[in-house]
Amino acid sequence: MTVDDYINQQTPDHQRILRWLRQLILTSDPAIRETIRWNIPFYTYHKRHLYYLNVVRTEPVAVDLAFVHGTGRRGQSARKPGPENDKITRVPDRK
Repeated sequence: MTVDDYINQQTPDHQRILRWLRQLILTSDPAIRETIRWNIPFYTYHKRHLYYLNVVRTEPVAVDLAFVHGTGRRGQSARKPGPENDKITRVPDRK
């Protein structure tokens, strides 16, 4: 399975969010690579898993964009976002 396959099997609303996030991720740094791990898209930076995308099959339509290792310093735990803040539920309109 490829990332394109994963996106194409989702609902049209999920596809729109996934494609928008994918574009943001891949254009942010040329060293970022994408792959499928555990049946979802993972993004790596210099061979280290950085974040992943995961479709949330609840209403409203949402997609998780999650950091794999958090944002804390080594030896400290990162602050985890609450469930109300960790889902992207809409994509900005293109101008």
